[in-house]
Amino acid sequence: MPPVNDSPPETVPLLDLSEVLDALSDETRRRILLRLMGADFCCSSFQDLGPKTRLTYHFARLQHSGLIRVTKSGRRRILSLRGEEVEDRFPGVLRSVLESMTDADAAPTREARPATEI
Repeated sequence: MPPVNDSPPETVPLLDLSEVLDALSDETRRRILLRLMGADFCCSSFQDLGPKTRLTYHFARLQHSGLIRVTKSGRRRILSLRGEEVEDRFPGVLRSVLESMTDADAAPTREARPATEI
């Protein structure tokens, strides 16, 4: 049974190219997006990328730019990539930037499990 989304209806920000490119300019945010390409993750799955306060900042920047969606599931916050919406608005931009990263850039330094496994 999928988790119940108890958060209020979300207002999805309109995608603005300058906001998207600004969000993609940071390596940590690109690493977060690379992981989200495969599955949704809870916020704690990214602890290997830095301290909680810095990650909170990066999650907020990604959400503000419209690249990710954050939903609540009980006490957890689940991050989802808005890949299709970004691709529809700016064809090839997200894929090009993320594909330019090396495998080492994308690899987690510890095991990260998708939100469905936690």
